[in-house]
Amino acid sequence: MGLLKEKAMFLIFLIVVSSFSFVNIPETKAQQLGCCEKTKGGEFCQYTDLDNCDPNPNYLKTPATCEESSFCVLGCCFDSDSGECFKQTSKAECERKEGTWENSPTCEIQQCQVGCCQLSNEAFISTLTKCKQITSQYENVELKFDASIQDEFSCVNSVRTGDFGCCVRAEGDCSFSTRAECGLESIRPELDEEGNPIAGSQTSEAAFYEGALCSDDALKCNAAKQQKLGCYNEDVYWFDSEGNPENVFLGESAEAKSRSYNNGRVLEEPGCVASPGDNNCGNCDYTDGTICGEENGKFRCIDLTCEDTTKSSFGPDATGGDKDNGESWCIYDGNVGFGRDTVGSRHFRGVCLNGEEVIEPCRDFREEYCTQSFSNGEATTDYGSINKLFTENLPQLTGYSSPLSNLFAQPGSGYSEAACKENRFDSCAQCNEFSSTSDARECCEENAYRDCFFLESGVTERGGTCVPLVPPGLRFWSDASASVLDSKQTATQDDKEKTTINREAPSAPGDDVCSAANIDCEVGFTRSGWDHILGKSKWECTYNCECLKEDFFAAAHSVCRSLGDCGSYYNWQGVFTEGGFDVKVNGPKGELAIPDKIRDKVRARIRDDLLRDALVRPPKEGGGPDKPGFGDFFKRSAIPIGLILTSGILTAAAKGNFFGGLLYGPHFLITQTSSLLTGVFTGFAGGSGSSKALNSLFSGAPISQGASGGTQAGAGVATTAGGYIWGTVQVVAWGWLIYEAIDVFASDTRTASGTFLCKSWEAPDGGNDCEKCNEGELPCSEYRCKALGKACAIVNEGTDRELCVNKLPNDASPPRISADKEAMKELKISEQRSGFTVTERVPAFTPVELAIITSEPAQCKFSNNPGIEFDEMEFDFGNSIFDFKHNLTFSLSSELTTEQALQITNGGQYSIYARCKDSNGNPNRADYAIKFGIQKGPDLSVPQILDTSIKSGAFVANNIEKVNLDVFLNEPAQCKWDTRDLDYDSMKNNFKVCAQTGFNVTFSGNYKCTAELDVVKPDLNLVSENTSNETEGSVNTKQNTYYFKCKDNAGNKNIQSYRYSVVSTLPLNITNIEPSGLLRTGTNIELKVETSNGAENGIAICGYSQEDVAIGHMIEFSNTNAITHIQPLPPQEEGNYEFFVGCIDKAGNVAGEKIEFTVERDDKAPELVFVTKDTQLGVLSIKTDEAAECEFAESDFPFGRGNPMASTNNLDHDAALGNDLYIIKCRDLSIDKNEATFRIVP
Repeated sequence: MGLLKEKAMFLIFLIVVSSFSFVNIPETKAQQLGCCEKTKGGEFCQYTDLDNCDPNPNYLKTPATCEESSFCVLGCCFDSDSGECFKQTSKAECERKEGTWENSPTCEIQQCQVGCCQLSNEAFISTLTKCKQITSQYENVELKFDASIQDEFSCVNSVRTGDFGCCVRAEGDCSFSTRAECGLESIRPELDEEGNPIAGSQTSEAAFYEGALCSDDALKCNAAKQQKLGCYNEDVYWFDSEGNPENVFLGESAEAKSRSYNNGRVLEEPGCVASPGDNNCGNCDYTDGTICGEENGKFRCIDLTCEDTTKSSFGPDATGGDKDNGESWCIYDGNVGFGRDTVGSRHFRGVCLNGEEVIEPCRDFREEYCTQSFSNGEATTDYGSINKLFTENLPQLTGYSSPLSNLFAQPGSGYSEAACKENRFDSCAQCNEFSSTSDARECCEENAYRDCFFLESGVTERGGTCVPLVPPGLRFWSDASASVLDSKQTATQDDKEKTTINREAPSAPGDDVCSAANIDCEVGFTRSGWDHILGKSKWECTYNCECLKEDFFAAAHSVCRSLGDCGSYYNWQGVFTEGGFDVKVNGPKGELAIPDKIRDKVRARIRDDLLRDALVRPPKEGGGPDKPGFGDFFKRSAIPIGLILTSGILTAAAKGNFFGGLLYGPHFLITQTSSLLTGVFTGFAGGSGSSKALNSLFSGAPISQGASGGTQAGAGVATTAGGYIWGTVQVVAWGWLIYEAIDVFASDTRTASGTFLCKSWEAPDGGNDCEKCNEGELPCSEYRCKALGKACAIVNEGTDRELCVNKLPNDASPPRISADKEAMKELKISEQRSGFTVTERVPAFTPVELAIITSEPAQCKFSNNPGIEFDEMEFDFGNSIFDFKHNLTFSLSSELTTEQALQITNGGQYSIYARCKDSNGNPNRADYAIKFGIQKGPDLSVPQILDTSIKSGAFVANNIEKVNLDVFLNEPAQCKWDTRDLDYDSMKNNFKVCAQTGFNVTFSGNYKCTAELDVVKPDLNLVSENTSNETEGSVNTKQNTYYFKCKDNAGNKNIQSYRYSVVSTLPLNITNIEPSGLLRTGTNIELKVETSNGAENGIAICGYSQEDVAIGHMIEFSNTNAITHIQPLPPQEEGNYEFFVGCIDKAGNVAGEKIEFTVERDDKAPELVFVTKDTQLGVLSIKTDEAAECEFAESDFPFGRGNPMASTNNLDHDAALGNDLYIIKCRDLSIDKNEATFRIVP
């Protein structure tokens, strides 16, 4: 029997094996799929082959799915510009859209709460931001946003109730409105099951009578009909006594009024179209050029044309005549373009809207300029006619040729259209980097990219300088308001020659821009050797001599002026100021040829021609004047050297002695002169020798022969009178040569300098022209106001009545100072004519507010010493602005309460001395003294610790052994600390550094002390012990408690300690990581990390990376901030995997670990372990060697079409008995779905 069973099992095995089919699967390269924050193709958050990820390290990638990654998790993207919200958007995609990302996939955030946005008769569901953005596009549309309406149906219907009629809310309380305005649109009836309104479910206290006028007697409203005329929408309407509109005006006659009243009903068709000024029809037609308006005290349809518009002498179309509706034009303060815009000037755009002229200023400081175009009756998109305006108004530039002529269309008759364009001047300076003139000019005139022009002036190697076409406005005044010279201040002529009078206050913000045009030039002078030896001051300019000429400084100023509000120039009212630049020529004027009054000459020249003054080359650099050398010597001595060399050559030809010939002249003269003298003296002795010697000189015989009757005393030197002359010439040549040698090689050099400083333009002194900013139709601004005078200022700032005023016209006296008793009502003061005294003695460190009032807006300063001039005072009294009221708050240090200090301050009185200066530059000449009474005796207040740099109770990492802590006190003091609550003197540890004086105050007004605290770490072996630093909370931490006490400079000590603690922690540990070992393809993977200890018993934030990087660069786990951290990954391709894991807790403890596992491909089909059948239960059972899904049938079938076999664990599979043959197919759960077929006969 046993043998039979074994045979049966063997047969079954053969059947099963014989049914197997083997497929040879070709080997393919394994791909690792994962999530790319950005792919190489530019897509964001794509699940793809990781090789497709963008290699840029700024973009992350992970083998996890995008839904399970922290960087591509889906959320809500909010576009603050459009107000739109995008659900289910990745963070990377949101950043690409420049939106704000929130972790809320369904956009359940405040910014994305929607409601009903209503614009007239249009409505839609949107966010409030989007509703505001769309509404702002329509000037006269009021924002309506109903957050209570959440569905499109209700929203759309909320504006569909636009029927006009009378809304009666109570007896006699009536208003003509739409149904919506009556308040009925928000009342929705209840609906039955089929969506029909339930009768009686809608209730309202108001009643709406469609098409009825509120003056209809039947409505019993307190409104009398046709009481007055007015504008309603664009038409002329009758209004009742309550101000409700009725119907269109049809004339003043009774019949016309009756037709208009229409029996108390809305008149749908007036039956007429009004012409301008029509007395019988009020139905205006905007498209035909009429609209309701008041004219001569009557409401009629008026012409939309704007009459008598603003007239300006500058502007291509600002003629002051009529303008068509919608037409716009440019208005200027003066000449514009090509660097000619004046300081304070602004471009304006005039617009004709509905018969009214509206002046729209372009952005101030000429950040925008106005340009205009023309067409025959239609608006055009051309850039405009600003070029023609420039050339017509600037005779000096009439012939200027520029590609700008193609940019700006020429004006013509018809419809004008103007626009404020951004002034693109920033890149002009870049064009000056080109070396050639043509390249620089071409770059400069590329009007598609910049608004510049090529100025044929400047200090440059090129033919000009690229500068802004419309120079930008600059903030030429300082925030502290520029001080002005007193009108009586004078300087001698000598002083003016030596230095420049300081006409400035602190540097203006515009100085940074203007200083780009600064030039510093070294000039060299040379003095000849003989003048040097003789001590003469005859210096000749030999290096960078152009730097001392007017052209040089004028050219520098032309570039300075073109940068903006720099240099000397006119303001927009035509007032010229000479400040804004300085010319300095340094050197010994008494010796060097330095021109006198060069600054005045340059100023006189640039006033007449401010831009096109001169074109000069830049000065040389890095050399200086060279002392004359051999080259100069040979150049100057060419003639004498030639003569000397010629004699040498001739002598060499005659006698063969070249070098002897070089000295022939001197030798000849010496020899012949000696012989002549000998003959003469001999003749005197013999009677006839002298006459013979003289005869010999002119006869050609040797002198010796003439003197002695033929004797050759000259030793063979035969010469003639001609030779004598040639010798003389050679002697002169030698003298000349020696002279030049001394003149060249004994010469010396000296240097001077020429400097041009470009500064911010200076406004005129005073403020006589301030009121001109308020005249006319063009609005004033601070920039325009400040350009009119140093004393000009804006009042009513921020209102629609900003005015430019001179604070005190014709003011020549300093401001008067008095005590502000209202501001010092908490103090007892005694006021005198030249100051006041605080009669109550002030405790140390008590904040004291001193307040003064000036009779006019002024700047105020103070000093600790009397007699200090205003400009020399060190401290501002409160701040540096011009104002009437000035407050100064400070604390008096306890240092001032000591006996020594009290003696120094005259028995306890401490004084400060104030002076003020008004906007016209008039300072006080006498001090205004303020005295304080200081409490005698020591300060009895103990110091107080106000704050700490690290909050008490903070966690610290396990590796921290010492904590550096700053504490902040209310006064200077010495502090100590201990781990026990002891008195100050008994504490063992001193703070390392403490503020010692009242001058060591921090920015926040406190005084800092720094300590180094020892930290005791937790010890699990000693946790049961109770030390002075008792262990609180978890055994993983140890609370370190410290006690602080301080002593101030007056000796006051803290009685109560300041209790402070930090909590040291055990190291953070990673106790478990998963997965590891061998995994099969097709298996979902989950990175899992478990942490313990640390600051909060293992609670930490963990991240992962496939590279060994710092934790700050790791990708955060999708589930973290706990003790178990999980990051799901999809099934991975075969290969070895390595993930670096890092965790950090609240204390800063860091732990790291590495997860390693291998994924192998599952290419083996399931195999049968055994087959059994149970006839009693009628079940055929099989067991596979791996998890699988199995199906069966009586004949062959494709997997998925068979009968599923029951299984609870995917290993044991059951089917009901009853078939003679079982074809069983099993497929494993791997990614390859390996499949096996078994034939079983029960």
